[in-house]
Amino acid sequence: MEKAELLNFIGNKIKDYRLKKKYSQADLAKLIGVTNTSVSEYERGKVNIDADTLFQIADVLEAKVDDFFPARKSDSEPIDLMNEFRNINLDAKYLLMFKEMFDKANSMNEEERKKYLDSLKLTIEFHDKLRNN
Repeated sequence: MEKAELLNFIGNKIKDYRLKKKYSQADLAKLIGVTNTSVSEYERGKVNIDADTLFQIADVLEAKVDDFFPARKSDSEPIDLMNEFRNINLDAKYLLMFKEMFDKANSMNEEERKKYLDSLKLTIEFHDKLRNN
């Protein structure tokens, strides 16, 4: 991930957590001792955030610092997933559909992703009920 992408990711996470707490940028700025402009720049990924400030933000927003960074995947996880798909023997069009679903989920903020995945879960549960009847 490029530096600019990482700063945008962190900024989006800060904004997501701030909005969950129903804080304005001014509220957060006051709580961490910076200007409103600084909070805006953090959220837009325009400036680096020093570690102390990031820890303050996490503390105020009741988050872990790790929550502001992309999840790290083990080296074997993608390979294991690919092997599972090979064993299922799906047509290429279905593999592409799964890739589109993953890409879509990956592009969403945390709240959108939860709704999206919950709707997929409901579809699976509905299918299972139909199969069992």
